[in-house]
Amino acid sequence: MDGSIRTSCSTSPTIPRIQEELPLEPENHEHHVHVHARSASVALPGPVSPAALVDLLESPPQGAYRMKGRVGVRTRGGMRGYLVNLVGPLVHIARLPRPPEPSGELVAIGMDLDPDAARAALAGVAGSPDDPVDAAGLARLERYRRLSG
Repeated sequence: MDGSIRTSCSTSPTIPRIQEELPLEPENHEHHVHVHARSASVALPGPVSPAALVDLLESPPQGAYRMKGRVGVRTRGGMRGYLVNLVGPLVHIARLPRPPEPSGELVAIGMDLDPDAARAALAGVAGSPDDPVDAAGLARLERYRRLSG
């Protein structure tokens, strides 16, 4: 053997044609179905209820397998920003260096997601700047943040 690569489907005697060696696309394009995920998002111009946010992360909208976003939460020391992520049953929360400005946002993604129902659930975490600080809800949120460590 001379060490060169030779194939019967090559246009060059030494370099095989990759597509013929490793077919990357299905041969029959007529039945190729693309399934796209659906998403819903909301802008959150004010603080969110930490208890409602944790409730949403623990029980996401029907069909959602992914949620993510940036939110602001009222604390005794002022507004605090958080980055929230959910993939399947896994919740990850991290502090942001500052609250999101001009607004936070949440997004839900899923194959069988009902965008209108998901949007309503996401919007349900919105609080008001006049709401009292929710110490119990903040403790639940901080517990997830520590566990995300």
